Amino acid sequence: QGALKRGVVPPPPPPPPPQGYRRYALRATIPSAKASEFFTGVVAQIMRQAGVDFRFTVEFEVQGELPRQLIDLTIRETLKQINAQVDHEQVE
Repeated sequence: QGALKRGVVPPPPPPPPPQGYRRYALRATIPSAKASEFFTGVVAQIMRQAGVDFRFTVEFEVQGELPRQLIDLTIRETLKQINAQVDHEQVE
């Protein structure tokens, strides 16, 4: 009250924190044996909350190599069949 008596107005309270996040990035090493659990517990949960469309980034870095046929035929054909809008693709 002392500040109010001298004519000084206290600053307004800070705004409340947001109720959610617009973006979540994760880089993790997942054991192959746990891939299904990762999909169910992480990816599917986010997809369920994301709404109709969402942007999804996947990066695989493996020990050894991924076969060319897997990427060139299987993965790309699947993306085409599901009408995925690919914004970026990189292979090494």
